[in-house]
Amino acid sequence: MKKRFLAMLMAMLIMLVSVASTQVFASTPGTFTVTINFDGHIDDYVVENVVEGTLLGNIIENIPRELIESAYVEGYRPFTFSLKPISEYDSYDAASEASSMVYDTAVTSDMTVYVLYVECVNEVRINVESPICGTEATVEEVDDESDWDTQTNKPVVTFEDTEKFENDFYAYWITEDEEGWEIYNGSFTYGEKYIAGVQMATKFPYEFDYSNIVNFYINGVKIEGTDRCWVYNRYYAVAIGEVECTEHNWGEWEVVKEPTTTEEGLERRVCSGDPTHIEERPISKLDEPEPIDELNTYYFASESSVSANTYTLESGENLKFKVECDTESNIISKFLGIEVDGEPVDISNYDATAGSVDINLHADYLDTLSEGEHTLTALFDDGEVETTFTILPGDSETEPVDETPADATPTAPTGVSTGDNSSRTLWSLLAAVSLAVLFVAVLLKGRKYQARYSKK
Repeated sequence: MKKRFLAMLMAMLIMLVSVASTQVFASTPGTFTVTINFDGHIDDYVVENVVEGTLLGNIIENIPRELIESAYVEGYRPFTFSLKPISEYDSYDAASEASSMVYDTAVTSDMTVYVLYVECVNEVRINVESPICGTEATVEEVDDESDWDTQTNKPVVTFEDTEKFENDFYAYWITEDEEGWEIYNGSFTYGEKYIAGVQMATKFPYEFDYSNIVNFYINGVKIEGTDRCWVYNRYYAVAIGEVECTEHNWGEWEVVKEPTTTEEGLERRVCSGDPTHIEERPISKLDEPEPIDELNTYYFASESSVSANTYTLESGENLKFKVECDTESNIISKFLGIEVDGEPVDISNYDATAGSVDINLHADYLDTLSEGEHTLTALFDDGEVETTFTILPGDSETEPVDETPADATPTAPTGVSTGDNSSRTLWSLLAAVSLAVLFVAVLLKGRKYQARYSKK
């Protein structure tokens, strides 16, 4: 009995231990891996078997000190931790706000914590454009003090590393006196030097290398002295340097001397800010003109003189012209046609044959022209020539109409007929003379007989 009791007791104890151990393991938290990513600057730091619920702040605080120190690589500075890489942020404020929540975040799974780095700027190269001669930087007064923001013709500034600096920087022309820096109010003169002051800010993720000396350059010249350049903090700095006025306010180029084919010309411009500043430049010689082939000289032959170039309407006779050339004989190959009074004449209205060029204007075409003088133009592929001809009125065959009334008493003609009755007039004269001779003869014969009979 005693042995059986002990066996039963041992079995119960084993059962109780088994149940207890099951409950203990069932309530034990899980473990995870947390990776600290140093953005490739050094190897990642991996923490394994992190108990669920552990705060990330505890893990970050237990990163070995020597590892943290090695994370400060040349030209870069780790500035905070985040659950997202730095490419996910566009400003310091956004990255800083997100990092503040990392330390209180509990581990619930495998997680990655990113170390955010900024690039350190230890050299700044600034380019400032020259002021223009004759222009002015004016400043308004507000409450008896100069309002710097109202300065006109402020310095035009660019940074060589444009991706590192904000665009909303401040730049002024300034002067230095015993009390410090004052805004410049005046004009610019060529050859003089003026002081430009530039206040700048870095873009994220860049910052001034606060632990080292930052070198500033304006137009390639290093700025020396802590009173000429200084860093306010990691994000703001000021640089002050001299800039020479090397730009003229040029007027338009004016030609002083025209170029020729043998000599260059000259043009000049004058600075409106200082008329004593003059710039000149040569004008290239003119190109030699292209040689021009000599044109043939055409003329109408002497038999085509104006006095002979006449046509009587309805005469039926063609009008002939002859065109010749002293420099070439086969000009018919260059003949293009003719015009009369500037109007082209159809080829059916004339003939053109070689020798040199004989032009034969048809009578039926000439009959279509009005009376008076006309211009004939002979056209060639390398020239032309003109002459004139005259259209005369033709003969009229129409009998004159007798409009005298039948009962009217005939009267002797009182004037010369305006018609073309030259032959009829001649016969009338001959008849009148014959009648007069006959009348005289009869009269003489009558007197002869009268005398004979009176004697008896």
